[in-house]
Amino acid sequence: MRDSLQLIAAADAVVVPVVPDVPALKPVVQLFEYLNETGQVADKVTLVLNQIHSRRLVADDQIEGLLGMKLGARLPFDEASHLKATNEGSPVVALAPRAPIAIAYGRLLATATGLAAAGSASEADRKRGFRLR
Repeated sequence: MRDSLQLIAAADAVVVPVVPDVPALKPVVQLFEYLNETGQVADKVTLVLNQIHSRRLVADDQIEGLLGMKLGARLPFDEASHLKATNEGSPVVALAPRAPIAIAYGRLLATATGLAAAGSASEADRKRGFRLR
């Protein structure tokens, strides 16, 4: 746990995926309780709703109320794009750059890194491996 906290403290941004179902929310709630108790990096955290189910099991406002924080990004349910990417062994943003899920990944990257908007990555960002479409 100490190593994890050191990594979190050293990070510029912390992305916390949230799956909207009760069993998946429990460890996220525990993480936030611990971070609050220890005074760790809440200002660096971006909550990401990962809509892995075709229907919502827990509403966004319930998640935000439970965690005491707004969702910073939402990854929509897109079974077809993910399945294609998995089967072809390529990132979804490369196979379907205009798909809603690919656009959401671009927005997440922009939010988490503080980059302006999708499509505006600088040359330095591209060299580090960040590519926005």
